[in-house]
Amino acid sequence: MGRLPRSKEMRSRKEDSEDEESDDDSSGGGSFVVAAKAANSQQWSTSRRHSDTKKRKKHTNEEGEEWSESQQKKDIIAAFLDPNSGIHTLSIPTIFEEYAADHGWIKSNATSNIRTIKKQYEGKKGPFSEKEVNKIEPFKTRTTKSKAYTLLLKVHMNSEQSGVENMTIEQLHQSQTCFRQYPLNDFKTYNTDIRRLAMKKKEKLQLDTSALMSHMKAHPRREYTDRGLKFWDTHAAYEMLKTDLDKIEKGLLDPTTPKLLWETRKSYKEFP
Repeated sequence: MGRLPRSKEMRSRKEDSEDEESDDDSSGGGSFVVAAKAANSQQWSTSRRHSDTKKRKKHTNEEGEEWSESQQKKDIIAAFLDPNSGIHTLSIPTIFEEYAADHGWIKSNATSNIRTIKKQYEGKKGPFSEKEVNKIEPFKTRTTKSKAYTLLLKVHMNSEQSGVENMTIEQLHQSQTCFRQYPLNDFKTYNTDIRRLAMKKKEKLQLDTSALMSHMKAHPRREYTDRGLKFWDTHAAYEMLKTDLDKIEKGLLDPTTPKLLWETRKSYKEFP
């Protein structure tokens, strides 16, 4: 085959060069698209992680406790359900100060959650819906004990202070919201069972206390501990410290460090 004329040969080389540049542009463009997609994916993933972290922080306190399971949320809901609690007229910041301020919650996050609860109360939604309000908590199951069960047992265990023995069953039934949720006849049965349980616990407590006192009498405590110190709970310094701390709390004594307080009394210095 003969050689192409010079003009055609140059035109052919130019076309080949343009084809190569076109291939290079196509290849480079594909790489750029892939890189852009990867960058967008990474940015979205990072943004989502930050969003999830922010969301978790909004609903957890310093100890990592979830707001949804916190005692503070339960107390606030219970207060809204109690018409005599006074919470209904309080501002959101005041509710926070009275119910949640000392439990490690970020104020802005907690007040947002409290505001949600108040809106639910006003709209009769969530825990304030008719279905939830009228739902009766099982008094006791194999694995759970209701608030009424725990409170009723406490009332009978401390019968001298609570005065339960001087109350009629109707008065006891009406004394607490958690008692009133059960029909009176059912509550009578619960009260009988709890009273019997409390009596057994008291009897066991008396036996254990008697056994302990007998043991202490048979094996009296020595005057000094193994470290050569007098026993703290029977020493005069014990009552003195209680008095001093009470005065500090009431503002009758200036706050001080433990070391400086220790130096104020000779009896304190008997304990390193």
